[in-house]
Amino acid sequence: MDAPPDLARRRLAHAAGLSAPAAVLVYSRCRPRWIPRQPPELRALYDFQGFDLYYHLHVDRSDTFEIEYSEYGTKEVKKVTRAGLPIEERARLWRNRYGFDERAWFKKPSPRFALSEGLGYAVLTISRSFEDKGVDPDYDSLLRTAFHELRTKEIGHLIVDLRDNEGGSEHQQAELLSYLCPTPFKLYQNVFLSHLDFRPLAPVVVERDRAQLLFNNDDEYMRRLGESLWINNYEYSDALSLKPPREDVFRGKLYVLVNGGTFSSAADAVADIQRTTDAAFIGEESGGLYEGPTGGDSIVVQLPHSEIRVRISPNIQLGYMYRKHPVGRGVMPTHPAHYSIEDVVAGRDLEMELATALVQRSRTSPP
Repeated sequence: MDAPPDLARRRLAHAAGLSAPAAVLVYSRCRPRWIPRQPPELRALYDFQGFDLYYHLHVDRSDTFEIEYSEYGTKEVKKVTRAGLPIEERARLWRNRYGFDERAWFKKPSPRFALSEGLGYAVLTISRSFEDKGVDPDYDSLLRTAFHELRTKEIGHLIVDLRDNEGGSEHQQAELLSYLCPTPFKLYQNVFLSHLDFRPLAPVVVERDRAQLLFNNDDEYMRRLGESLWINNYEYSDALSLKPPREDVFRGKLYVLVNGGTFSSAADAVADIQRTTDAAFIGEESGGLYEGPTGGDSIVVQLPHSEIRVRISPNIQLGYMYRKHPVGRGVMPTHPAHYSIEDVVAGRDLEMELATALVQRSRTSPP
């Protein structure tokens, strides 16, 4: 709901019966993994935001806060006033008290390749889809070297870790697929556009020239299918053109680690892999649609009271070799990972444990 600020009330729900250090540790490892599709310099502001950082960035940056809460145990409703915490101080406390670095995700190179030749498998980790030249290796070069090594050393098992990859790069998606899909492949079967008139929303449209709010699709790239739907007229984009697989395409057993933070082009890659290989998917449902992305050109409206911004896309790129799937859902794991509180506190990586167990089982079982 887009309620005016004077109607909003700040409430704090009581926590589960955990000790303070355990509660902080669980929170730090279970926070929502939503990262918007933004340029790296803007995306860096979000730092895998939890609710507290989201609230600071988008809702209220007051110096003091009045919090109404239900006390654990007695359920007595109380109010307390607390001072606000600057972002810099918040980050310092996370590091000093709990050893948690919010920016660790940005400091680890992506992609990373680790070969366990004696165990017969390798791990390719692609944790993000934008490149920081001060941290990351060249994406194309690393993939070329890694898959050549897999083929020449006859490594039969590959774990691809796409967890928390927020997407944003069709190039990275296409490069990865060229080494995993053994047949000619393209990113999209079709691109569909709707005829949408956003002129009535002009007062709340932001980030756009308000004179360009009518999508009439009258150009050589689109062909009209009906009163309000157009389809790509011909293969004018690389994403709509078939590409052959690489010489070093992987032909062994594939295991893909995925979670709700696997989004946008990374989620599209997961769907592509599911449609074109017999890979095992380990973890949880991917965050992006199975059908394909709705990114690209969009209208951004800002609600007048809450100032929440909503992106409305007039298009959808339908993934190559699309087949019927529950609408609005991502790729479902063939091997779900179910974490307990004890697993989180212990810092276990259940997805990787499942993957390596599957590798071991496959290597030791009779053909």
